[in-house]
Amino acid sequence: MLPKLFRNISPKSNLLTMLTVGVFGTSKKENEFRVPIHPKHIPHIPRRIRKNLF
Repeated sequence: MLPKLFRNISPKSNLLTMLTVGVFGTSKKENEFRVPIHPKHIPHIPRRIRKNLF
């Protein structure tokens, strides 16, 4: 099941056309925590969101 964030975004939303998501492997910033995306999970992310990943 996808997180609520992905399920409730309308494909016509301006949010999707304005945002691009960068996926980083590591970060050394203090108090910053990142959750990795396993390659097997990427197909479960809707195409309209995947196209904004880099």
